[in-house]
Order: sequence, then C-alpha cells, then structure tokens
Amino acid sequence: MWQADALHAVRVSHEGALRKSYLLTILDDKSRLIVGSGFYLSESADSFIDCLSRALKSRGVPRILYVDNGALFRNHRLAIGCASLQISLRYATTYRPVGSGKVERFNRTVRMQFLPDIPEGITLEELNERWHKYLDEDYHQRRHSSTGQTPLQRYLDDAHLLRGAPQRLPDYFRHREERTVSNDRTIRLANRAYQVPLGLAGRRVELRFETLDRVELFVDGASKGFIEEVPLHANSRIGRVRDEKEKAPSPKSGSLFAGGGL
Repeated sequence: MWQADALHAVRVSHEGALRKSYLLTILDDKSRLIVGSGFYLSESADSFIDCLSRALKSRGVPRILYVDNGALFRNHRLAIGCASLQISLRYATTYRPVGSGKVERFNRTVRMQFLPDIPEGITLEELNERWHKYLDEDYHQRRHSSTGQTPLQRYLDDAHLLRGAPQRLPDYFRHREERTVSNDRTIRLANRAYQVPLGLAGRRVELRFETLDRVELFVDGASKGFIEEVPLHANSRIGRVRDEKEKAPSPKSGSLFAGGGL
C-alpha cells in the first residue's frame, strides 16, 4: 500500500515572481520508502498524476493507493487510471485520516529537518535537486526507528512482489471528454476543431487525451484511432460550401446555366 499527501512549502522564484510551492509525497506503507515526491507550483490533479506516474515508472505498481479527500485526489483521471492499473484507490474517512498517519509524520519530519534550511526565493529546479539529494543520501539510508531497517533495504526485500508499470503509462491517466459529432463531421475541444471518420455525424463519442495534440476517439468504448485537428480557416468553409451547393439553381430552373454553356 502507498499513501499520498501534500504539504504547503516555501515560496520559490519563478518567472520573476515569488510563487508558493507544494510538496507532493507518496510513501510505501511497509518500508516508509518515498516512492515518489517532488515540489510543484500547484496543488492540483495534474501535479499529483505527474508525481504518481514517476513513482510507478521507477518503483512498480502497488495494490492500494490510500489518500485523503483533497481535491487533487478526487478526480476522474486518477480514479479511472487506478482502476485500469488494478490499483485499489481508497479514501480516508472525513475528519479521521488515521490510515495516512505515516506520510503525515513524514511531513512533520520535512518541516523540522529539511525546510528550515531552504531560503525563500530558491528556484523550483534547485529546490527539487536538494530534495532528491536529501532523500537519496539521508532519509532512505537512515535506519528507521520502527522497522529497524533503512527504508530502501526494507523496500528491496519485497521488490519481487511488485508489478511492472506498462509502457504507455500516460494513456492510463488521460483526460476524458464526451462530445456530439456535428453534421460536418467535426467536434470541438478547447477551441480546436477535429475531423472524425465518416458515419459518426450526430453520434455521442468520447475523447481521451493527454495533450490536445494527441486525441484518441472512442465510440461505445471502442477506439477509432487518433483524430487530426482541422485548421480553423478550413473548417470555417465547410458549412459555407455546403450552403452554397444547396442554394445553387438546378438545371430545370431556367437559369443561364441550364444549358451548361459555361
């Protein structure tokens, strides 16, 4: 089982301004190893999924992920991703987060031992460099008072029980949006237009994407492949060309084009 938590940290220098930083941490329950952690500029679902993805790649896939009820943990991307990876996502009882006590105790250690030596205005990159050096050279090598082992050694003793992460890990945590296909076979997503295959006009479809440059189309749960963005100027002509064709006079109307002379 892994536990996760967030800690409000020091202010860092970013793009000429001071920004608050947040430490996201994922701890292995048995060994107390920090399987994933880093300082971020936002306490958001995107930040946590980035932290979790890095942990899965480097430390394998756990059976259980235990979190509190914070907004960064309550989102469909995390829920669907964990379900797809067969990770049981469990939430602490509101106002009684007893199960996450280990990661909260670790955060208290961070406040006392690490953060006091960090100057305000440090860059996020330098802060993370110092943080990972602290984990690798100090915390993970120090014998834990409760287990009698170092976190790293205790974790490695059970490494054979871990499952490896899949190759296309980002696909498991993609955004998902539903759209109805318009009559010109396009859909809109974040002010972008995308062309979809024939036969789907009027259908309700699902879009799964990590970035807007790589959007996969699903119909009734089955993938129809990745769809391409339509340039806005090209898409603006689709409806107009169709309307012009519908308004054009037929040969029977007696217009000057009736004989096809031009």
